[in-house]
Amino acid sequence: MKHDYEVRLLLGSTAVLSSNNKLIEIVLSTFKMPPTTTKLNVQFLDKGSLDLYATSWSAHIRKIKNKKDLELTYKKRYTIWESDNNAVFNLANNDGSNTDKKTYEAQVE
Repeated sequence: MKHDYEVRLLLGSTAVLSSNNKLIEIVLSTFKMPPTTTKLNVQFLDKGSLDLYATSWSAHIRKIKNKKDLELTYKKRYTIWESDNNAVFNLANNDGSNTDKKTYEAQVE
């Protein structure tokens, strides 16, 4: 299975946003981002006690503006040991993410 990689950065808003809450030019150019934005609504599916999150799972529904369909996402978080992605992929496969139907996209964050 081919994996999609996503990198998340926790950046202070004053370092990346202008006074009108738009991304500053250096952020747009560094990450090759478009100057436009896309509105989306996200609803997480869990109890207030975060039972799913406590087991390293998260589930949510996304609605992207101007798109007809909803997107349902399930995520299982695994710890990567000493940059050994293959060990984590093997563990995920053993947990059942190696479906032959390929009706989902795998992503590494």
